Amino acid sequence: MTRVVLPLRAWVLVLLVCWMPAVIANAAEAECELQGGVATAWQPDGAALVAWERALSIRDAVRADPGKIANDEYTRLADSIPTLPGPNDRARLWLHLGRSYEMRAAQGEMPDGQLRAASAFAAAERAAEEAGDPRLTSFAAGYRGEIYAAAGRNEEAARLLHSASFSAQLADAPESLYRWQWQLGRLARAAGDQDAALRAYRQAVGTLADLRDYVAFGGDEARVDFRKRFEPVYVELVDVLLLRARTAPEPEARQSLLVEARNVLETLKAAELRDYLGSACLANVETSQVDLDRVAGKAAVVYPILLPDRLELLVTLGGGLQQFTVAVPEAQIRRELTRFRYLLEKRTTHEYRRHARVLFDWLVAPYEAALRAAKVDTLVLVPDGPLRTVPLGALHDGKSFLVERYALAVVPGLRLVDPKGLDLARSRLLLAGLSEPVQGFAALDYVPEELNGLHALYGGRVLLDEAFSSAALAAGVDELEPSVLHLASHAEFTGDPATSFLLTYDQRMSLTRMGDLMRSPRDREESLELLVLSACSTASGDERSGLGLAGVGIRAGARSALGTLWPVSDEGTYDLMMNFYRGLAVPDVSKAVALAEAQRGLIAKRNYRHPYYWAPFLLISNWL
Repeated sequence: MTRVVLPLRAWVLVLLVCWMPAVIANAAEAECELQGGVATAWQPDGAALVAWERALSIRDAVRADPGKIANDEYTRLADSIPTLPGPNDRARLWLHLGRSYEMRAAQGEMPDGQLRAASAFAAAERAAEEAGDPRLTSFAAGYRGEIYAAAGRNEEAARLLHSASFSAQLADAPESLYRWQWQLGRLARAAGDQDAALRAYRQAVGTLADLRDYVAFGGDEARVDFRKRFEPVYVELVDVLLLRARTAPEPEARQSLLVEARNVLETLKAAELRDYLGSACLANVETSQVDLDRVAGKAAVVYPILLPDRLELLVTLGGGLQQFTVAVPEAQIRRELTRFRYLLEKRTTHEYRRHARVLFDWLVAPYEAALRAAKVDTLVLVPDGPLRTVPLGALHDGKSFLVERYALAVVPGLRLVDPKGLDLARSRLLLAGLSEPVQGFAALDYVPEELNGLHALYGGRVLLDEAFSSAALAAGVDELEPSVLHLASHAEFTGDPATSFLLTYDQRMSLTRMGDLMRSPRDREESLELLVLSACSTASGDERSGLGLAGVGIRAGARSALGTLWPVSDEGTYDLMMNFYRGLAVPDVSKAVALAEAQRGLIAKRNYRHPYYWAPFLLISNWL
């Protein structure tokens, strides 16, 4: 069954539900589904409980085999609802039935499903009003308004959505209010009224900000639902703001709109990262960060925004935000990125080159002249979606790779945790890794040389093979409190933190455990400056997996993280890592520049010129 997003004020009610009989619990869960994840203390009994048993059995059967259930089953259920004595019970069952009609229509099993749904929602609204329940009234009117909007009956839809918003405010129900405000924004935009659309979208995002304060996300299904349910609200507001910015007559107005658009997406990114990690400790992550724009130096901050009909690029070059628009649909860019990522891992061909050139023209060429004029040496990229799992340093303009001209870093948001440079001479290093094949993973033959080479340069403690157990790693972090933690072992990041892990000699350490272990002793001012995972991989095609490396770095309290998108040559990794650390010892050389120089060193070697060997290394967050 689908997990739901619950307000904190509802958890007590959920605990009560756990003690109810199974059918009652299923009824409460079904109500959560149709009411946007809101749990209530409703307990059906008698005829209402019998009706819910029938409704739930139909729902489960339809999920298992949509074509197996005859529409007559719904008719019999609909005929039974008016006989129920309680208006509250009738309202809930009409809502459930209406949503079921919509599902059947979407499956192509009920041609008149939307018409039936509208009728069911109208009946639910009448029953909810009779019961004096503004929350149920809100959902009934809002769902019917959405059906009318989809049918082009905009005036009726707007009336119902305004009514639903009013009822949601009476019920103090932000979990439904944001939805009706969002739909009103869509209606206004479709009518060409940008002012009204902006007002409604801003109200919806403001409501979501209030909702975020007491919504707890948990479980993979709930997280997927979070992105599907909430992301479009933010993105559509950003879309309208950027369109307005392009036509704004005054520079000040244009800057204000661009900054607002960027801030809206920043809010979404922070919420998505909290949701991905599922950790209450990240609730105040933004409050400990400083504005990246103020520490950019010779870096340009590049913010690509994928929209359905175009690509927008927001670039900060010290003189404010600049907007560049590329008229390429999101779907086309996604296809190109997917193909590019796949071909980069084919080290025996150069098929990637054509896609590298196309993506360069879209993602870099529009503002390259501005970069040269500003004498930029570092690009700080704030990617989203599929861009998180593609190494943009491998983009090519026909003459050279992007990393040959600029150092690159990736940040999960536009703010960093107290950015500053790294002084390796004063750093404490904990170096750990596996060279032996354990738990079904291949040997990493060059790991001893990698760890011993780093130890020869900077000292520190080494945990190799059997000495690199989970307990030994925990003890080393606790005792040494390292400023640099270098882990040369297999690690995998998927779209789910529960299946993401670091391989130690004795176990697979989860992302959550790994982050907690590194943060636990850090009740002090000094932070983990650099976390390196030199043999990790990120699931291709899984956009959320790109949050893994950033997530574990943030959870561990690391200012910077360095990892790979896919498993690479053991010998090539040794070469790159040694040159990266040597570069860090040079005064005034940033981590981003040190990594770029190390990558350029591999490009200069004939055996390693293919991006497969050097491109997957990404520096996350603080590039200084």
